[in-house]
Order: sequence, then structure tokens, then C-alpha cells
Amino acid sequence: MADIKSSYIGMDADTLLSYCYNATYPKCVKKDELDAENLLGKDLSLDMDTGGYKVLIYHTHGSEAFADSRPGEVDDTVIGLGNRLAEILTDTYGIPVYHDTTAYDMMTGVLDRNASYDYSREGVSQILKDNPEIEVIIDLHRDGVPDDTHLVTDVDGKPTAQIMLLNGMCRDEEGNDVDYWSNDNKVDNMAFALQTYLAGRANYGDMMRKIYISTSRYNMDLMPHAMLAEIGAQTNTVEEEYNAIEPFAAMLAKVLLK
Repeated sequence: MADIKSSYIGMDADTLLSYCYNATYPKCVKKDELDAENLLGKDLSLDMDTGGYKVLIYHTHGSEAFADSRPGEVDDTVIGLGNRLAEILTDTYGIPVYHDTTAYDMMTGVLDRNASYDYSREGVSQILKDNPEIEVIIDLHRDGVPDDTHLVTDVDGKPTAQIMLLNGMCRDEEGNDVDYWSNDNKVDNMAFALQTYLAGRANYGDMMRKIYISTSRYNMDLMPHAMLAEIGAQTNTVEEEYNAIEPFAAMLAKVLLK
């Protein structure tokens, strides 16, 4: 796969923010966190000598579905996408994956996305305790967009859902730190997202939307190499969603394998 990291290493913080990020509240990310040389110089490769699972895929909003999803069909939700991603990472790239298929937004039997991050935090924390060899966690979602927005591009002649990665900065809209959202792994989270984003841009162009900068935390403090990925949106078809998974796996492997 092509690599364009070197052309970004010398960028100043403002240019990097403009080129690679979508920040509704730009004050919540600090210039020293947008140090391109630091973010792109971090070695994110997995230690494949320890055995056990290396990547955990889970779904805080496991019930998220798509434009033509069949009601009650798990394969037509983000959990189905997680199954496919786990399969490719394991079979094609030799990366052992633990896929947590819990729908954390349905823990009470009805849809509840307000408490879902609390539920997923508890579940993921237990999985990490039981599987200390895990080095990467990926919370796989799809975005929610206006009904007239269609996040699709062409990859190898196939209609393919676009991908957006997200960084939670644990600050309010004015850039003030929020204590109950503390995250000592924030810069490492940013490095993982940026390196994956650039691997995607280098090889799949506009399949990658700019990295979204949010005020929140999204449980990304649980692991230095934590990612929240939005694969398409509710207006994409199931086919478009699945077409995005093989390229997504390839860009992850580009970053995670030596």
C-alpha cells in the first residue's frame, strides 16, 4: 500500500488541522496535540509474539442499521460489519480478533443510546481484563446524517460507504478540560486515527472523510490504541457498507503490522 505520511510530517498545527480534521469546536484541540512529527512518528505496530487476541472490535451502538437493512437481521447492522472486519483481519492479515457482539444500546431490551457508553465501558473493561494481550480496541459505528446525504464513493468499481474516524478531546466547546472525561491516552488515540486516515487517503482517496474532533471521550481512555470508526451512515445500503470493510481492514493492517 502507498504511504503519504512523510509529506505531512513537517506540517504546522493549523495546516494539519485544516487538511485532516473536521472540528466544529476547534478550541477543544490544542496546537501541541497537533504535532505531526509526533503523531506520525509513533510506532503502532502490534507485538505478534505474545499470543492471544490483538484487536477487540465492539459496538456501543450495536443496533445501528442501514437504508435497506432487514428488520431483526444482525448481519444487516454494524455488528455484521464487525463480523466481516474480524474475519478479514484474522484470515487475510493474521491478526487475532476478539469480536464482542453485544448490542450495548439494547441492554435494557429497548433502545437506549444515552446509557450505552456506560454499558460498553463495563463490558470492554472486563474483556481487556480477561485478555491482557489485546492492544487495539475499535468501536465500530455508522454515522447519522440528514436523509438527503449519501456518503458513498467508488472503490475498484464498487459503490463504497465513506469512513470517518473520530477523536474525543475531553474538553468543552471553549477548550476547557472536563475532569470526568479525562484521557491520558488522548494523543496516542490521535496518532492511531491520523495514521489510519492517511493510509486510507493514500490508497482510497475520498473514501476517508476528515477525522472528526469532538468534545467527548467515548471510552477511548481505555487503551492507547483506541479508535471510534463511523462506516457510512443510515442512508447507505448494506452492500455499500460491506464494500467498505475490506479497504478498512487493509488500512488498519498497514498501520498495525510491521
